[in-house]
Amino acid sequence: MTQITNLHDLPAPFVEAIINDDYDRGAADISATGLLSPPRIAALAEKYADQLVEDASDRVWLLLGKAVHAMIEKSSSYGISELRLFTESLGWKVSGQFDHLSIREESGKAKLTDWKVTSVWTLVYGERRFTEWEEQLNIYALLLHEAGIEVDELEVIAILRDWQKSQVSDEGNYPSYAVQAIPLTLWSPEETRRFIDKRVAMHQAARTKLPLCSDEDRWAKPSKYAVYGLTKTGTQRARADRLFDLKEDAEEHAARIDGVIDFRRGDQWTRCKSYCGVAQFCTQFTDGDTK
Repeated sequence: MTQITNLHDLPAPFVEAIINDDYDRGAADISATGLLSPPRIAALAEKYADQLVEDASDRVWLLLGKAVHAMIEKSSSYGISELRLFTESLGWKVSGQFDHLSIREESGKAKLTDWKVTSVWTLVYGERRFTEWEEQLNIYALLLHEAGIEVDELEVIAILRDWQKSQVSDEGNYPSYAVQAIPLTLWSPEETRRFIDKRVAMHQAARTKLPLCSDEDRWAKPSKYAVYGLTKTGTQRARADRLFDLKEDAEEHAARIDGVIDFRRGDQWTRCKSYCGVAQFCTQFTDGDTK
C-alpha cells in the first residue's frame, strides 16, 4: 500500500480524505484500468508495493475526480451506477466498475457513460487519452455483455477542470463550454475479448520478465519546430500555426506566412520524471535505457 506523505503541511481533513481511499478492485488479479497500465509499471508497483511513497499534494486531481463521481452518483435518480463486474482471462480474474448505465425500455439495450474530470488540453491534444477511454469502456461493455446486458452506445462526459471562457474563440478547437460529451466506438464482444486476453498475457509475462516501456508508455515527446503567425500589430500569436518534424519544412512554412519558428525540444521521459509512481525502482529510467 502506498504511503502518503504531507510534505507541504496541508490541512488534516484534506490529507485524511486522500488517505481514506476506498478503491477496491475486488477479488480480482487485475482491474480494467490496471489492464491498460503499461505492464512494466504494473509489475514494479506489485513488486515494490510496500515501498511506494506519494505526497498528498500529488493526489489533488484524483480527489477532485472522486468527489465529482460521488456527487453525481448521489444525485442520479435513474439507471445503474458504480457496479463492479468480473470476467476470466487466461487464468486471471479481471474486474471493472463502470460509472453509469441507462437501459432503454423499448429496446432493452443500454448506454454506458463514464465521467472524466480532466484537463481541457486532453480534448485539444489527447488522442492517446481518447484511445484509453475507448479501451476502458469497451472492457466494461464486455463485462455487461457477459452479464446479459447489451450495450449499444459508449460515451464519456468530460468535465474540464481548467476550462476558461476567455480562451473560447471562433478560431482553433478550444472547447466552447466546460462539459463535453464524447461518443466512443463500440467494439464487438469478440474484438474486446481478444484485446483483454492480449493485455492479460502481457501483464502475466511482465511478472516473470520485465519488458521495457515503449515511447508511448513513457509519453515520449519528439522534438518539433513550431511555426507561429503574427498578429496585425506584428506580435507572435499565442498558438502555433503548425508543427513540423524537420527544420527545412518549418522554414518553408514560416516564409510562406511571414511567421517565426520556435524549436521545442523533445523529452523521452515525460511520464517517468513526474507521473510514474515507480520511477525510482525502474532501471530503464535511472539508467536511461530505451532500447
